[in-house]
Amino acid sequence: MKSLSLFPEKRLKLEIFYGAEAIGHTSGLHQLTMARLNSGDAALVVLNDNSSVEITGNILHTRVPIECLPLHRRNELELIPGYLNDIGQERFDMVKVNTHCIYQEYSIYEDGDQWTALHESCSMCSCRRGKVICDPMVCPETDCDNPMILEGECCATCPTDVTSDNSLGCVFSGDKKFHIAGTRWHPYIPPFGFSRCAVCTCDAGTLQVKCRSQQCPKLNCFGNKQIRPNILSCCKICDHSTHEREISIKGGCVWRNNFYNNGDVWHPSVLPFGEMKCVNCKCKDGTTKCAKTICKKLSCLYQLLMKAKCCPRCATTKAEVRKAKKVMRLKKILKVRRMRLMKKV
Repeated sequence: MKSLSLFPEKRLKLEIFYGAEAIGHTSGLHQLTMARLNSGDAALVVLNDNSSVEITGNILHTRVPIECLPLHRRNELELIPGYLNDIGQERFDMVKVNTHCIYQEYSIYEDGDQWTALHESCSMCSCRRGKVICDPMVCPETDCDNPMILEGECCATCPTDVTSDNSLGCVFSGDKKFHIAGTRWHPYIPPFGFSRCAVCTCDAGTLQVKCRSQQCPKLNCFGNKQIRPNILSCCKICDHSTHEREISIKGGCVWRNNFYNNGDVWHPSVLPFGEMKCVNCKCKDGTTKCAKTICKKLSCLYQLLMKAKCCPRCATTKAEVRKAKKVMRLKKILKVRRMRLMKKV
């Protein structure tokens, strides 16, 4: 941050990187720093440890959300003792904070409250310093080939994970919503929105909510080669950008910002369903081709599709026959519901 009247220059160390690119994010920025970013009084400086050379570029056209800016104008900030040391905003006697929000002209919420949006059932809203912030629901990935969205739910679910009785479920204390047994969702954590790095499940057996953080895989590259693909990524990946040219020369492929060697085979990921395990993509001589797994036609009446399998098989035991019948009944119920909804439209 460059030096201004009554506001001395301040530098924040963001990232140590090697190579031609750097990707990352920072948190805990002071509101005065946010104000400088918003007004164009900031610059990005790249330093080389081996020399005194600096590369400086002004940061322009950055728009900071109003809730992240100081509550006072610049000439008012100069009168707040301690603000030059980034402590003035902690002086609550100098801060004017709105403690409630007005939603849809007739609903009043206190600061920190959260609720399901009335204008969009698959969005959550929260009250933050007098301002209503609404976020569209973000759905976790599914691990089956035929996900479906149940009536009243916003996210897709695998048929084998839910029961035929949709009246069974859990009320999650976080969002105060009813979730059908077997369904999965990302928890809503205001003011940050939906946490993509955690998944909650309504256990079909106990009807209890269980939330778990995403487990990141162990990487086989050094720390300075580990990056986040984007600011919303929960886990880091190895940076293979230095190998891009080498891969393309050897007949490799670039597919959705990922690099594959000639002959590599993988399963693509499609939002909001996640990894499509029954679709295979192959890189051959610089060209990517994808095809769905072809299943053999079965002659039996009762068929079962197991988890992590692409093709169904015949039920061989009484328990498997009962399970197959249960899935068939559920599919019929969903088909009837869809037909009723189509008639209403």
